[in-house]
Amino acid sequence: MSGDRHIVFPPFRLEAANERVYRGTSVVALRPKTFRVLLHLLEHAGRLVTKDELLDTVWQDVSVGDAVLKGCIRELRDALDDDPEKPRYIETAHRRGYRFIGVVSDAAEPARIETAPRSSSAVGREQELAAMHAWLARAAQGHRQLVFVTGEPGIGKTMLVEAFLDGVDDLDRVSGTRVGRGQCIEHFGTGEAYLPMLEALGRLGKGAGGERIVALLKTHAPTWLAQMPSSGAATADDLQRLAAGATPQRMLREMAEALEAIAATTPLVLVLEDLQWSDYSTVDLLAALARRPEPARLLIVATYRPSDAAAAKHPLVEVVHELQIHRRCAELALRALTEGAVANYLRTRFGDHLLPTELARVIHRRTDGHPLFMVSVVDDLVGRGGVAATDRGWALTIDPGEVAIGVPESIRQMIERQIDRLGDDTRRIVEAASVAGVLFSSAVVAAALEEDAPRVEESCETLARRRQMLSPADPRELPGAGVFTQYQFVHDLHRHVLYDRIPAGRRADLHRRIGCAAEALFGARAADYAAELAVHFDHGRDFEKAVAYVQLAVENASRRSANQEIVALAERGLALVESLPPTPGRPRQTLALQMALGSALIATRGYSAPEVEAIYARAHDECRALGDGPELFRVLWGLGRFYLVRTPLETARGFGEQMLSLAARANDRDLLLQAHNSLGAPLFHMGEFESARDHFERGLALYDEARDRSHAFLYVQDPRVVCLARLALALWCLGLPDRSVEASHEAIAYARRLEHPFSEAFALSYAATLHELRGDWRQTRELGDEASVLSARHGFSLFAIMAMLFRGAAESEEGDPEKGRATLATAASAAAAAGAGLFRAYSAGILARTCARAGRLDEARTLVDEALQAARQTGEHFYDAELHRLRGEFLLAAGGSEACASAAECFRQAIEVATVQRAPAWRQRAAESLARLSITSS
Repeated sequence: MSGDRHIVFPPFRLEAANERVYRGTSVVALRPKTFRVLLHLLEHAGRLVTKDELLDTVWQDVSVGDAVLKGCIRELRDALDDDPEKPRYIETAHRRGYRFIGVVSDAAEPARIETAPRSSSAVGREQELAAMHAWLARAAQGHRQLVFVTGEPGIGKTMLVEAFLDGVDDLDRVSGTRVGRGQCIEHFGTGEAYLPMLEALGRLGKGAGGERIVALLKTHAPTWLAQMPSSGAATADDLQRLAAGATPQRMLREMAEALEAIAATTPLVLVLEDLQWSDYSTVDLLAALARRPEPARLLIVATYRPSDAAAAKHPLVEVVHELQIHRRCAELALRALTEGAVANYLRTRFGDHLLPTELARVIHRRTDGHPLFMVSVVDDLVGRGGVAATDRGWALTIDPGEVAIGVPESIRQMIERQIDRLGDDTRRIVEAASVAGVLFSSAVVAAALEEDAPRVEESCETLARRRQMLSPADPRELPGAGVFTQYQFVHDLHRHVLYDRIPAGRRADLHRRIGCAAEALFGARAADYAAELAVHFDHGRDFEKAVAYVQLAVENASRRSANQEIVALAERGLALVESLPPTPGRPRQTLALQMALGSALIATRGYSAPEVEAIYARAHDECRALGDGPELFRVLWGLGRFYLVRTPLETARGFGEQMLSLAARANDRDLLLQAHNSLGAPLFHMGEFESARDHFERGLALYDEARDRSHAFLYVQDPRVVCLARLALALWCLGLPDRSVEASHEAIAYARRLEHPFSEAFALSYAATLHELRGDWRQTRELGDEASVLSARHGFSLFAIMAMLFRGAAESEEGDPEKGRATLATAASAAAAAGAGLFRAYSAGILARTCARAGRLDEARTLVDEALQAARQTGEHFYDAELHRLRGEFLLAAGGSEACASAAECFRQAIEVATVQRAPAWRQRAAESLARLSITSS
């Protein structure tokens, strides 16, 4: 600020050149150092000025302690008649510094006053603030709290949070409370998994005591530290090692334990803003944190707009509803301010003013108590001289009835007017900033505009000092590149109005320029910000770069096992590829995105979803241009999985044989491992038990835990778990029941050690299948229920259907066949709707057995015939011997002159099938039925 300017903070005026402060015409006596402290606070009004900053600025060449600074602050408060308990000018941020909260204007530019200090904007929210402090007090006692602050745009969610955080450090009983803040970004938040939480952790790691935070993350949440390269806590190799094996389940558990460790000694407040734009993984994390029963000194404050979340069908809506039902969260819904609150705002903003009481009524009527609109109307009044500073205080210079004249009808129109009042250069800067995002670096904006960086920063700083659309934000630190000043829009509505004003062509050009500037700024770290850069190059119509950064963003999401985000990113990337001209590298780009999308679709929608076949079929076409490489192997794997579940199994077997041939030619152990796994699966279901066992055991022999854990992410499921789970069934059919149970237990234990939910659900489902074959109905139900819970939590549709099948079987065998029949019928309908042919004959056989128990013998015989017909259609014959045996049992139960002969023929047929399949378990069961018939008939 130049030395000849006068700074007004009614009823005081500071003259920088004369180093004088006046109250009216009287000089306020201040010592030189005290004057300089005041000047620095005024130049940064509304912003927290730390103690270190004041000491470095005012006492540059002298080493002094906090006591000297505190003496200056006391002198200022005495001179300004300011009460430290109810400050009008200087607010204390406990242990951190001070903030000037009075209304400040530059006397040379009175018309450019735009916004009130932050503290005055929280007026009228006393009850809400009290509620938030009550939640903090409960959190401090070890009762974790999740609070959703909700309301329409501009209703004051952020202002309430700011006021709450300002008060946190003033409460002696919670002194030392840590605060981490994260922001969801509209343009790329949904594609960046855990974005606000990673930002909050980053801020915690860089704040006071940050070394301890990083150390705790390294101990309790290494996979999270791997997503934070800017922490400097690990090398690139370390990060890759830490990220290996990162599953949603593991990441959720690690974060919960890390937050509990961070909050072990002092409360922790996490603020996550604008969740209506959040990624789905963050929502899962919030739900997991809220559901944990362990005590924690943790308060999570999350803001969002319910109407926007509902319109976008965001999963946040259902999660909040479910948490509310179980009393795992609280909601603080903000409403419009009352007329009394408007009057309080005027008193807080203008101090001992001369404004008429009628003014509050007029403003409230004009704005309906909408906080942002109210502040904007008052700013407008000040800006056009309707409210002006006098020696006696602020006064209204127009008739109260004229206040509303010329005031726009909406907040958007009011913001338009504020924008129009800006100078051309300043307007150009904030327009570019609106393209950069809610949070932006002045250096990026300057580079995009090809402007002098200090001049752009000065313009932003001037706006931020007055809280005129912008406010200061935490600097952005990039290892090896330095620290960059950042600003944010006071409200997203300001950014939206600015952004919408820019013509489409110029907007695209600005996105491209900002993308290039940010890319240069990030340098070697650009991949860490891939989602952000992808958006700018996409909107900037530089599709080549957009595709490249989408691919990097997909890789980032894959490291976090964020399947929903992978689907969104990969689908966008494939759409972008379509807009590019053909090049030699295009097929590999397309294929990489298709493979990522295929794996994520399998995990989220099931093997047999039509989208899975479509994406892998397209990928198969792309492979023709690449030859017999590893890309083709992954495509064959995807198609093999699809036809394994959807059938016919002969098709799945064909893909497995192609995979084995390809892997053998390449002599690649990784490919051989997956090939044996993929070929063994259809062979088992086709009834070729010995061949299936051979492939499973070969796959297990090739598996190395340290090397092959990553297969769970490349191929959706862990091959060791899958081989063990299916081997257990093959061993049972081959007459080795003890070894089969051991293999099943081993599959479940290893899946849990991996903390890979999909593999665990697989192991549980196949274990339930094994115990259904064994006739252990308690184990069948318990394992099926475990798989059901896990599948419901993660959206594994196929395993959820299988769990329903086992529940119905157990219900029937444990004495309620009618209930079991209804459950099984529901499972069959769900499987048909999902297009799953696998286990169709098996499930029909179980339903037939249940109908027979309920006395529905005709229905049971019909179902067995349908099951045998389904087996011929799908190629699934592992249950054929049992189906023939069951048919004989139903014929016997129905009676009749030829029942014994027909039943005997069914039993002999079952024995013949089991003999051909070399399946002693099935052969013994059929032989026992035939023996019982022989004894009865003799």
